[in-house]
Amino acid sequence: MPRFTLNHGFRAGRRGGFAFGVLTLCAVLLGACGGAPAREAVIVTDSAGVTIVNSDPEQAVWSLQTRWRLSGRPRIQIGNQPYDPDQRIYRAEHARRLSDGSVVVANRGMGDVRHFDAGGNYINAFRFERDPTIEVGRPRRVYPLPGDTLLVYAAGGAISLLGPDLSGLSQFPITRPDAPFIGELEGAGSFSDGSILFIGRLPVDASLTGLQRSTMRLMRFGRDGRMIDSFGDFPDAAEIVGEGTYVWGPVGVATAADSTVWYSSTEGFEIREIARGGRTLRIFRLDQPPPPVTAADLSAFRVAAVRQLARDRGITDDEAEVIADAYVHAEAFHTFSQLVVDELGNVWAQIYRWFDMGGDRLWMVFDRDGRYLGEVVTPYALTVHEIGADYLLGHMSDGRGAEAVYIYGLEKPE
Repeated sequence: MPRFTLNHGFRAGRRGGFAFGVLTLCAVLLGACGGAPAREAVIVTDSAGVTIVNSDPEQAVWSLQTRWRLSGRPRIQIGNQPYDPDQRIYRAEHARRLSDGSVVVANRGMGDVRHFDAGGNYINAFRFERDPTIEVGRPRRVYPLPGDTLLVYAAGGAISLLGPDLSGLSQFPITRPDAPFIGELEGAGSFSDGSILFIGRLPVDASLTGLQRSTMRLMRFGRDGRMIDSFGDFPDAAEIVGEGTYVWGPVGVATAADSTVWYSSTEGFEIREIARGGRTLRIFRLDQPPPPVTAADLSAFRVAAVRQLARDRGITDDEAEVIADAYVHAEAFHTFSQLVVDELGNVWAQIYRWFDMGGDRLWMVFDRDGRYLGEVVTPYALTVHEIGADYLLGHMSDGRGAEAVYIYGLEKPE
């Protein structure tokens, strides 16, 4: 089956045959004088005002000695301490560090936002919902604003503003744009002015059949719950309409920077910086194709899918095999599963992996000028929420379901 590709004006050279002026930012030759073709580590081109930085993945900036790595043990652990009820973290979806080093956790399962000092000790909490059977109103995202005011996005679509001491200041309902979004809006980061990036997911055209991609709309909202402006519509998940299930197709991923967003269609190793109104400012690329789906991947997936289908649907293995055999598989995996912009403006892209056997996660890191620095390894179960200049904050559950928020040191050898 041919690989599914949408252009959407995203492929350089498809907008009227622009001539590219080429400027070498950093040239590192792979071959000596023996005649091997020269390859450049980083090439910067310009197309109609869009800066394109193309890196050779074999010539990353970091060496084995200078690459960044996490500390062997977390500096701080919050939660997973069964004898302290104030340390209970349950279905926590988000956490952020404040300017004084303390940490706030959107503790959705408990219906509160909890505040811990720089050493991980409990300070206080703000309770959102006392009825354990009600999901609406429970905190899902927490974003520090200037002055350490907290903006909390709650399930059901509401914004609450809390003071630094977690005192309640005000609450506003989210004013949803007039669009057929699927489910709730998804918080995807905060901008330097205190506004928030929300993602709204639009369905595919049900009147068409075959392979399509749904759409994600990237929108900026104010702290009063109203939309300010939009960054535009971009390809999201690939799916087959009316014919079956598409496996391993590309998805859209996005995150907020200071005033722009970073987005990837995940069809290749490419990320885009986008300004309000949808204009692409910069493109960072790695000169390599996405990894192919192999026969071993197909075989392993079929075994896992049959087992899960039989368990989840209460059917026999033979019935599950019929369903699994009707799946359509992409010819190549999509590339990224998450984007994060760190405190210094470096862009981190987590490499997608379809199976989870306990192996570590890999992140590709680009500096703020687009040069490919190299890879950073994080624990396989760690969901990353924030990356500072010298730390990484995330959330993790152990095999028994006990949860904790961790801060690891980010070591940067010179």
